[in-house]
Amino acid sequence: MEPATIAGVLLAVTPAASQCDIPLLLVKRLEHCSWEKKAPIAMSLVEILKTIPNEAADKYLVGFTQKLITSQGQDGGDESRSENLALAAKLARMHPELSRGLVDEGLSCLGEVIDIARKLHVSSDDGFAVPSVEFMEKFPHASVGSLEASPVKNEDSDFLETQARALAYLKFYELFLMTESQGEILQKSAMDEMIYVLLVLLGHSNRAVVSLSGRVLRLLLQALARAGSEGGDTVREMVYYRLQDLTAGVGREGHELYTIWFQWVSTCACGPSQGMLGEVKYWEMLQHGMLRGFSAQRKICLQILKLSINLLRDSIQNERFIWDEKSCESTIQAWKKYATLFEIIVFDTSANQLKDALPELHRLLTPSSQIHRSWISVLLSLALKNSSTSIQATVYELLLSLQWQQLGFFTEGEDMFLTEYFLPYAMMGSHFTISGEHNEKCEHGENLSKFLAGILSNSPEQFAIKLMDTLLSYIIDRPDTIFSPARIYILLGVVNGIGKQRILGPSQIQKVVKVSSNKRFSRTRAELATSLCLRLLFSARLENTIEAKRDYLCSVCSCIKGSVHIFGLQEAESFAGCILEGMTFPQDFWRLERYVMNTNEVNSCADDSANFLRPVEQEGAQRALLDTLFAVYGEVDEQSMRTVLRWTVDVDAALLHDIPHIFDFGYPLIDVLLSNTSFRKQLFETLSTSADKLVTKRCFIPVDELHRKALSKVLNGLHSASQRQRSQIPLAELNALALKLFDAAWERQRDASHSNFWETRKNRSHSLCTCSAAAKVLNGSGSHLPISSSDALDIIEGYPEILQHDIDSLGEGSHVNVEITKAIEQAIDAAFSLLEVTLKQELSNYDGQRVIGCINRNLRFITNQALHPVVNCLKIIAGPSSSTLKQSIISCAAELWDLAEQARSGSDTQGVYLELFELLFDPTSRDSDSVGEISRISKEALKYSISRRCIAPTLARTLCTLPSEALTHHLSLIMGLINLVQLKEVDYLQEESLCAIMDRLNDCTPGTYYNHYNGPREIAAQAYIFGLLSRLNPNATVDVDFVRSLRRELLGPWLDTKSAVQFSARKKTSQLQALLVTDRFVGREDADEFLQMAFSILNYETHPRYRFLFEWMVVRVAIRLPEEMTRIWKLLDPCERLNPRTQVSLIKIAMMIASGVAEEEKLAYYEKLVNTITPLISNSKVATRHLAITSVLAIWKNATDLGFASITNNPLFIQIRQQILNSPFYLDATPADKVQSETVFNPSTNYTLLGIFHGTYLLGVDPIERITGADFLAVDGILGEKGDSFIPLGTTTATAPTTTSPVEYPRTIETALTARTINPTQPRPLQTKSSTWTTENPASTTSTLTHPKSLTPDSPSLVLLASLITNPTNLGGLSRVSEIFGATTLCLSSLTSTTSPAFLSVSVSSQHWLPFTEVSIPAIPQFLRDKRNEGYTIVGIEQTDQSVILGKRGSGGLPRKAVLMLGSEREGIPAELLGEVDMCVEIEQRGETRSLNVQTAAAVVCYEWNRQWRQ
Repeated sequence: MEPATIAGVLLAVTPAASQCDIPLLLVKRLEHCSWEKKAPIAMSLVEILKTIPNEAADKYLVGFTQKLITSQGQDGGDESRSENLALAAKLARMHPELSRGLVDEGLSCLGEVIDIARKLHVSSDDGFAVPSVEFMEKFPHASVGSLEASPVKNEDSDFLETQARALAYLKFYELFLMTESQGEILQKSAMDEMIYVLLVLLGHSNRAVVSLSGRVLRLLLQALARAGSEGGDTVREMVYYRLQDLTAGVGREGHELYTIWFQWVSTCACGPSQGMLGEVKYWEMLQHGMLRGFSAQRKICLQILKLSINLLRDSIQNERFIWDEKSCESTIQAWKKYATLFEIIVFDTSANQLKDALPELHRLLTPSSQIHRSWISVLLSLALKNSSTSIQATVYELLLSLQWQQLGFFTEGEDMFLTEYFLPYAMMGSHFTISGEHNEKCEHGENLSKFLAGILSNSPEQFAIKLMDTLLSYIIDRPDTIFSPARIYILLGVVNGIGKQRILGPSQIQKVVKVSSNKRFSRTRAELATSLCLRLLFSARLENTIEAKRDYLCSVCSCIKGSVHIFGLQEAESFAGCILEGMTFPQDFWRLERYVMNTNEVNSCADDSANFLRPVEQEGAQRALLDTLFAVYGEVDEQSMRTVLRWTVDVDAALLHDIPHIFDFGYPLIDVLLSNTSFRKQLFETLSTSADKLVTKRCFIPVDELHRKALSKVLNGLHSASQRQRSQIPLAELNALALKLFDAAWERQRDASHSNFWETRKNRSHSLCTCSAAAKVLNGSGSHLPISSSDALDIIEGYPEILQHDIDSLGEGSHVNVEITKAIEQAIDAAFSLLEVTLKQELSNYDGQRVIGCINRNLRFITNQALHPVVNCLKIIAGPSSSTLKQSIISCAAELWDLAEQARSGSDTQGVYLELFELLFDPTSRDSDSVGEISRISKEALKYSISRRCIAPTLARTLCTLPSEALTHHLSLIMGLINLVQLKEVDYLQEESLCAIMDRLNDCTPGTYYNHYNGPREIAAQAYIFGLLSRLNPNATVDVDFVRSLRRELLGPWLDTKSAVQFSARKKTSQLQALLVTDRFVGREDADEFLQMAFSILNYETHPRYRFLFEWMVVRVAIRLPEEMTRIWKLLDPCERLNPRTQVSLIKIAMMIASGVAEEEKLAYYEKLVNTITPLISNSKVATRHLAITSVLAIWKNATDLGFASITNNPLFIQIRQQILNSPFYLDATPADKVQSETVFNPSTNYTLLGIFHGTYLLGVDPIERITGADFLAVDGILGEKGDSFIPLGTTTATAPTTTSPVEYPRTIETALTARTINPTQPRPLQTKSSTWTTENPASTTSTLTHPKSLTPDSPSLVLLASLITNPTNLGGLSRVSEIFGATTLCLSSLTSTTSPAFLSVSVSSQHWLPFTEVSIPAIPQFLRDKRNEGYTIVGIEQTDQSVILGKRGSGGLPRKAVLMLGSEREGIPAELLGEVDMCVEIEQRGETRSLNVQTAAAVVCYEWNRQWRQ
C-alpha cells in the first residue's frame, strides 16, 4: 500500500482528538520496528506530518534521515547503503523542509572537506590536485569561510570519516536531484552555495569526490535550466572562472569536466555571457579539450562548440575565433559544414566518406574560409591523430598538395600543429618504405622534402625563417626519438627551400650547429646530416663585423668537427663567400687573423648558455682560415704566407700539429695547398728540421710524440698527392725529404740500446709508421730503398722479443691491456706495410716461409687496417712459390679470412675480401690438399653475403678474373651467386636512398657514395656472373663443357619437381635467365634433349614468368636450328591431345618464331602458320581458342605489312577474320581491353642484356630487383679481358606478352581534386554517418546528461515509458532511439537492465547521454497521473478501435508535452492501463505483417513528434 494511502487510513480511523498523537506513535513504532518495515513507516510519517505538524517528530525524522545517509547500512554492503540513500532521497523529496535541512548539513560536511584540503600539500591524497585557493578567495562563501578558524585534525581516521560522510552526502544529492521537480525545492541561495562547493571539490585529489561532485553539479545546472530563473551572473562567473583552472590541469576526469561545461552552456539562466564568448581563453580551452581528449570528450567538445555558436550575438575577432554578426547566416552554414567534416574525420574510420568530402575540406583550407585558422589546425591535427591509417594518409596527401599560401593560412601561429601532429606523423619510420625496384628513392621522404622546400622557397622571408626555426627546434628537441632518415629529409627540404638565399641569423646558426653535433647514427647518416648542416651554414646572413664572422668561423669548425673530409673545395669556396663577403683582402683578413690569434678574445665571446656556440680550440679556427685562404686565392705573396705561418708559436714544431689536419680534407683542396710554392717550401723545411731532431737527444721531449705521429700522416698525404700527378710537387725534392726522414727513423728503430727511446710504446710505433710512409714515397717514385725485405722481416721477427715483457703482462689489468695491445698493433701494422714495400717477386722459399711465419705469429695483433699489407705480402710470395709453400699460403689465407670476419670494422673491408679471394681462387695455388679449405671459405662467403653486401660482388669479381679452365672447379659457387638472395632489409635500402641524395648534392654518378661507404650492391655480383656467361665462347671446348655442367644444375629444380607448384624456394628466375644467356651453347647434338625437357616443363609449370622464359629459349633454339620446327608443327596438330597450357605456349612460340625466319622462307612459314593455327579457333578449350583468335588477327596484320597477298586474298581466311571481328567475343572483349595486342613479342630484337635482366616481365605479383645498364657497364672494366659479350647491352627492355604493365593510380589527392569541379555556390552533400564510438563514465553506469536544449515549463517535452518491456535488446534499441530524437527521459522498470551485455550491444553508448527514470510496473498508474498533473498528455502506441492514424491528414497531431507509453512485446498495453491513456496512435501499414518491432514503432512516433514540435 502506498504511504499516502496508509496516512489517509490512519487519519480516517483515528478520532480527531487523538490525531495529534499519530506522529509520535509512528516515531515510537519507527524506533522499535525491524529494518524492513522502517521505509514504509518513515514515508507514512512524512505524509502525516504534512497534515499534522509536530516539532518533535520533525526533529526525529531529520536525525533518522541523517543516519540513513551516513550509516553503512544494515549489513555494511554496497546494496544496503544504496537502499538507505534511496530511502533518504525519497523522504527528502516528500518533505521540503527536511530536504533543505539535509542540504545545509551536507554543505557543512563538504565545507569541512574543503577546509582540510586547503591546508594540506598538493601531493596529499586529501588535498587539491588543481589550485583552488585563488578561486575561493575570489568567490568567498559562508560554507567554507565559516571554517577558516577550525583546527585541522591530525588523525587519519578523522580524515577518512569526514571524507566518507562527504561522499555519502554527494551520493544523496545525486539521488535527490535525479527527479526533475526536486531542484525547484531548493532556494536560489542554496543552489548557488552548492554549485560553489561542488566547483571547489572538482579540484580535489580524490577521484570519487571529483566524479560525484561533477555528477551532482550537472544535475544542479539542469535544475537551473528547468527553473529558467534569472540572476545567474554569480553562478556564470564561478563556473567560467573554475573551468579555466580545471581545464589547465585536465587529466582522468577530463570527460566529466567537459560534460559539466556542456551542461553549463545548455542552461539559459547562467550560461556563458557574450563577454565570455568574446574572450580568447574560452575558445582556447575548447580547442585544448578537443586535442587532448579521447573520442567521448571530443564529441562533447563538438556539441559545446555548436551550442556556443548558437549563443553568439556580437561580432568577435580574436586569435582563436572570428564571428561577424552581419554575415551570420553564411557563417553558421560554414560552421555546420565544419562540424560535419569534424564528425567524418575524427569520429569515423571510413576513408570513402572522407574522399567524398575532400572538395569541401579543400574549400575549407582556402584563405577565404569563414572558419578561423586555429580551428582548421585542430581539425587537421585530429585527422593526423586518427586511428584509421587510411584517413591519416588521405589528409596527409591533401596537405602535400597545398600551396604555401594555403598552408600559411592555417599554420600561422599554429606551431603546435607542425611539431605535435604533422611532423610526428610525417616522420614515422613505417612511412619511409622503399621498394626493391627503386632502391635509390624513398618516395615518402622525397615528397616530404619537396613539400618543405616548396613552402620555404615560395614563402615570404619572415614566414620561411619561422618555419625553419620550428623544423630545426623539432630536430634538436628530439635527438633520439626521430627516425634517423627522417631528419635527413627535413634538412634536405630546408636546404633546397632556402637555396642560395642568405637568411640564417645567429639563432638559426646556433641551431644548425646543434643539429650537426648529434652523430649517434650510422656513418652515412651522420655525415649526410653534417653535409646538409654545412650547406645551411653557407646561407648565413652575417653582419659585416669581425666579431660576427669570428663566431661564424667557430660555428663552422664545430659543425665539421669529426667529419673534416666532407669539407672539400666546393664547400671551402662557399664558406669563403660567406666569411669574406664585404671584407677587403688582405687587410680585413689579417684583422680577423689577429682576433683568432688572441685566445683571450676568442674565449671571451663564448656564450655559456649555449654550449654549441662555444668556440673550438684555436687551431680549429686557424685550419678553417688557412683552408679558405688557399682554396679561394691559391698562390699568395710571401709576406702573406709568413703572416699565416705566424699563427704558430714554434714554426718547426707547432705547425706539425696543424698541417696533418689538412690531409684529412678532400684531395682537391690538398692539391691547391701543395701547389702553393711558399706553403710547400715552409712545409718541407719543417719536415727536414723534424728529421734532424729525430737523431738528437731533443727528440725525447714530450712534443716529439706529436712530431712522429704527424710525420707519417704528412708523408702519406704527400705520397697520395704525388701519385695523382695533379699537384706540382718536385719529385726529387720529395724523394730527398723522404729518404732523410726514413734514415732518421730507421736509425732510431734499429738502435734498441737507447733505453729512453723505449720509454713510451707509442714512440716505437710512430717511428715504424714514419719508415713505412717514407718507404712508400720512395717506392712510388721508383727510387732505391735503403733496406731489403730481409731487414723488414728482422724487425717483425725481433719485435715480439723486444716487447716480450709487454706481451707477458697482458691480462694484468684492463687499462694496461688496451694500452699495450694498441701500441703493439700499431707497430705490427707499420712493420707489415714496410715489408709490403720491400718484398720482391724473386723471393726464395726460405724467405717466403719467414713471411708466413711472421703472419702466423702475429695474427693476434693484426688489425683490419693491417690486413691489406699482410694479404699483399702473401700474394707477392704466392707467384714463384713451390707446392709446399702454396699449401702454407692457402692455410694462412684461411686464417686471415677468419680474422677479417672477426675484425671487419675498417672502411675498406671490400678491398680485403677482394685480395683474399684473388689469393684463394688463384688456379696456380690450387691442389688436392687445399680444395677442402677453399670449399669451406666459399660456403662461408655465400652465407655471410646475406648480411655483408660487399662480399658477393667481390667474390663474383674474383671469379671473373679466373680462366675458363678454373670455372668448373667453382661451379657450386657460381650457382650460389646466380641464386643470390637480394637483401631487402629496411636499413640497407635506406642507406641506398640516402647515398643517392649525397650523389645528387655533389653531382656524382649514381652509386658513387654507396660504393664509398658500403661497396657495390649485391646485384653487382649477378651483373659480374651474367656478364661472364655472356662472354663464354660456344666454339671453345672448355666453355662448352662448363656450360653443359651449369645447365644440368640450372634445370635441376624443374626436373626434380614435376608438379604444378607455382612458387618454389628452389626455383629462381635468375636460373632461367642464365639458361637464356647461354642458349647459344644448345647445338644440334643438344637440341633434341633440351627441347624435350623444355616442352616437358611447359606441360606442368604454372608461373607466367618461368613459362615465358622457357618459351623464349625454345624460340631462340628453333630460329637457330630451323629443322627443329618439325617438332613444334607436330605438337600443334589439332589431333594431338595436349593440355591447354601447353597448346597456348606452342601458339606463342610459333608466333614469335615468325619474326626470326629468313626472308626467303617467311611466306611459306606464314602459310604453314595459317593452316596450323586457324583450326584451333574452334578448340573446345577457352584459353587455346582465345589465343588462336588473337593470333589469327596478328597473322593478318603481319601478312598485310609484309605484302603476302596469297594470304590476305584467300577467301576462306578473309571470311574467318570477318567472323572473328563480328563475333560477340571480339565485340564484347575489345572495348574492355580483354583482347591481347596484335603486336607479337620479338625474341631477337629483345635478346639484349637489358631485355633479359631489366624487362618488364620481371614485374608483377612477385617483382625482383632488375639489373640496370649502369650495373653492366660498371663491370665491363673487369670483364673486358674476357672479350666482347655475345649479347648486346641494348637500349630497350623486353615486355613479355604474358604480363600486363602495372596499373598506375593517382599518387596524390591533388589529381583527384583538380579532376573534380568544385562549385562554391553549390556545395555537395556529405555523408555524415559516423562509426560506433564508445566512452567511459568513471562514476556509474548511468548518466544524467541532458540534451542541448533550454528546458522551460513551456518547452516541448517527450517522455518514453517502457516499463512494460523486458527484453534488454529492445531496451537498448529504445535507448538509442530516445537519445537520437531528444527524449527528456526513458522510463524503465529497473535500471539494472542498462548494464546487461545485450542492452549495451545495441545502445552504442547512448545510455551515457540519456537520463533514465526507474518506474516499476505497479507504480505506472501513479506515474501517469503525476505526469498528467504536470501538463503531459499520455499517448499509447497501440492498435485499438479508437486509435488515431499517425501523420494522417485530419487526424490531429501529437501533444506538445507527451508521455509515449509502449506496450510489452507480446500483449501490448494491458486493458487496465489503456484506461489511463488520453489518446492512442497507430502506424499505418500496407503489408500483411500485423505489427512492427517496438524499437521501430517508437522511432517512427518519435520522428513524427520531432517533426511537429522541433522543426
